[in-house]
Amino acid sequence: MQKWTIERWHAGTQFLHSRPMAVDGIRRISILSFATPAVVLGSTSNGIPEHMANKHFDVVRRWSGGGKVWLDPIESTWIDVTIPSSDPLWESDLRKSFLWLGQRLKEAFNSQGIFPMLHEAPLDLGGDPEWCFSKVGAGELSFHGKKILGISQRRSRLAARFQCVWYRSFESGPFVGLELPGIGSFDVDLGVDSDSLFQAVLTSIQKS
Repeated sequence: MQKWTIERWHAGTQFLHSRPMAVDGIRRISILSFATPAVVLGSTSNGIPEHMANKHFDVVRRWSGGGKVWLDPIESTWIDVTIPSSDPLWESDLRKSFLWLGQRLKEAFNSQGIFPMLHEAPLDLGGDPEWCFSKVGAGELSFHGKKILGISQRRSRLAARFQCVWYRSFESGPFVGLELPGIGSFDVDLGVDSDSLFQAVLTSIQKS
């Protein structure tokens, strides 16, 4: 079993998305925290709806593909998982490259009494297609027809960074007026402790 390095970053969401990807051959789990909520625009995003323009959150851009993502410093958990291209976990097929991580994340959720579906291919969940959580892709998890964990990837010839987000709940967020039936959160009527789930995720990934 190879060693993982765990690191913590606290900064603005744009800085966290823009920081260089490590290419030193080390497996990394980066735990990312931030103070201000943000809408993160993906490569297919055109911007934010007009009725959201005056809300109190940052609007930032990511380079790992996909649609818009909502990040809240309390309700969401964000980690990056980085592997070098020389790693046995590296998969040249882009779709298949997500599956090992999705399986580890599924096992972590299972250990907390949550039994989501691990997807191996894209599936439309309905709603606004510009939002990441309106669809699932390979390696992502859904529960009762709602996406509860998203993964995007940024890669080069030397390394791949998997960006993972899951949500405690959607008590807050700039979602008024948006049709987002695919958004899910792990603790609805389940009584799952968010810290326990987080530790289970770290433990499960490090078994790889």
